[in-house]
This record gives sequence, C-alpha cells and structure tokens, in this order.
Amino acid sequence: GDISAIMAHVMELKGLMQFYLSTTSVITKRRKTEEMLLIQDKVLALFSQDYIVETIENDDLCDTYPPSFIIIDSQDTGGESFLATLKPMLKGMDSSHNCRCRQRFPMPVIMLNNQYICRSAGLAEKAELTFRAKKLGIASKKESRKRDRNWLRSLKIAHILDLMNESSVVKFGVRLCSSESSSLSYKDFTVSNIPFPGIHTYKKFRESLPEIPSGTYGRGDHQSSLSLAVEYHINGVNWFSYKNWDSVETLQNYLRYTFHLLSSQDGGILIHCISGWDRTPLFICIIRILLWAEGLIHSNLDPETMLYFCIAFDWLLYGHDLLGRLKEGSEIFYFAFWVLKSIDDDVVFTSIEDYTDSEVLEFMDERSYKINTLVDVFEQMYIEIVDPMDFNHK
Repeated sequence: GDISAIMAHVMELKGLMQFYLSTTSVITKRRKTEEMLLIQDKVLALFSQDYIVETIENDDLCDTYPPSFIIIDSQDTGGESFLATLKPMLKGMDSSHNCRCRQRFPMPVIMLNNQYICRSAGLAEKAELTFRAKKLGIASKKESRKRDRNWLRSLKIAHILDLMNESSVVKFGVRLCSSESSSLSYKDFTVSNIPFPGIHTYKKFRESLPEIPSGTYGRGDHQSSLSLAVEYHINGVNWFSYKNWDSVETLQNYLRYTFHLLSSQDGGILIHCISGWDRTPLFICIIRILLWAEGLIHSNLDPETMLYFCIAFDWLLYGHDLLGRLKEGSEIFYFAFWVLKSIDDDVVFTSIEDYTDSEVLEFMDERSYKINTLVDVFEQMYIEIVDPMDFNHK
C-alpha cells in the first residue's frame, strides 16, 4: 500500500526514536501497528543483508515480543539448514512459551559461528504458572521446567548466564521468578550467576558523570552471589572482589567471560535477568555491537544502520519500555551505548595472538572506528531527540 510520509519516517533513525518515545503502549498494547510492522520489516531487511532468516508469526505467544519472530538460520557443515531441523520449532515455542516470567521464553537473537545467543526472562514460579494454566493447561512446575529445557536443547544452548541479583524474586510473600541455579532441572547446562546492577542504578546517570555507577548488588534476603560455572582466569582480575567493582568493570569482566564461553564452541548461550527487558537488552546489544565491530556478525551494516538495528530489534521490538524508564529517571538505555567507549581493547572475541603487529593495529583501528562512530551518532541523536523532552521524573 501507499506508505505515508509519517510511516516512512520510522524507517530512519530519527523517526524510529520519535516513535519509540511517543507512547509506552508500543511495548504491549500496540505491538502490531503499522509503524511496528514497518520497523520489523526494516529489521528483517537489515538481517537479510548477512543472514538467511525466516519469520514465524507471534500468535499470542508473548505480547511483549516482536509481532513476528525473526529466526536466523545457520548452515551447519553438512550444508543443512539449521531451520529445517527446527521446523518443529513452532511446536517447541508453543509448548514452552509459558515457562518463564511474562511468557518471555528463550529466543535466539544473535548467531555467531553457528551458535545462538538467546535472551529471555527468568523462570516463572507457581503463582504465574497457575494463573496461566487456567487458560493454557500447564500447571505443574516440573512439566514447565521440562518443556523449557527441551526448547533450550533444540536451540543447542549449553550455557546460561543469569544477571539477576537474587536467586528468587519474592513479592508480598509470593515467589514470582527464580534462577536456574535454584533448580535441579538445569544440571545439564552450565548455569552462571553474574549479578548485574538493575535499573535503579542508572538514575540520573548522565548528571553524575564522570562518576560511574557502582556495581553494588543485593536486594534483601535472597541475594545472589557471583558464581561462574566454568572456571576462567583473567590476568589481574580477582573474581572474589566483584562487590567492589563499578558497573563498567563488572560489565567488562562479564563480557570477557561470555566470550570465553562462546569460544569453547560447545553450544550457545542464554542471557536473562528477571523480565528480560532492561539488563538483558543492555547485554545483548553490547555483545552484538562488539562482535559487529570485530567484523564477525552483520558485516554489511555501517555504524548508523547498525545503531538503527540495535535500537529497533534489541530494545523496541523486544519490549524495553524506554519512555517508562525515562519517566522514572533510569537511563539504562543511554548507559548501554555510552559505555561502549569505555570498554577495554582486550575485550575481544577474535584470537589476535597470531596476528602480526600491523594486523593487530589494523584490527583495533577498525574496531574502535566502528564503535566510536556508532556512539557519536547515538549521542547526537540523543541530544537532539531525547533531551528536549521533559520527563518530569521525581
């Protein structure tokens, strides 16, 4: 049909941001508006520049996920399409989509060396499972955990990284969400608890610069401690002193660990927090940009296009409530892009040990050029579009 100028507008970075900030209901109520579908089409087109992708309609599987799921296909060494073996995928999604909080079940969002990096929420507990069972029929927690595991297996996930600061989330005495580490059902996966500061840490973040938010953890009794399921030593890093790190140090060390797990090539990774829509997109987006800057993924996208892709796909389509967070004064979205320039040069996935000095130099120059350009475009857009808005937060 005839796309009006307003519609075409959301295909550009500026228009995307103006739309994103226009209403919180883009997050839940209006997932299938014309604008959302256009943004998704653009994301699909950008994905297709580097990957074979297929879409599966989000038929009430999760109302805070994209209108359609974009699944990246991989060719395994035999040349067989990974998706061909995942045709029963719909069935997997259908039977497992209630097993996690807010139905935010694991979805593959990045493909690196034929391994998926997935995102989700934490595990749903009895209260939510019972509530949903009335409509959907899985009542038992045991059955729910089994379906979730099967789905993770079909995605070939080996490692789970849990960003929650608590082993279980309890409100009004009811357990609402829990970590895989508190369940025996996940012993076939490596489960690492990597507690990361939640949204309140980023309140007035920009005003406080150059002071960096602390990485302090802890919310009450069910505090989660850092525990790495796979042993990993980094020169000069004492994992036991993690409570003294600021949020940038914490992030960098977690990224080093994540890249270490990915390089072992024994399966993909699932990353999640509680709801999977604040800290999770922060991690997913940063990992995506770092791997892109190394030339490993999305290699046909330039910095501005890559920025559009990340904001649209990792944040908006997957349900980060940007307007709501800004009204509360939490600048976690800004932090995710700002922090890219603070990440050390050694936080890389590529093994550059065998590179000559000039190759290392070229690699690093290219990497920092891409990151810096993307962040500069972001900053400029933020000043122009977000700053003039008044969020009158308390």
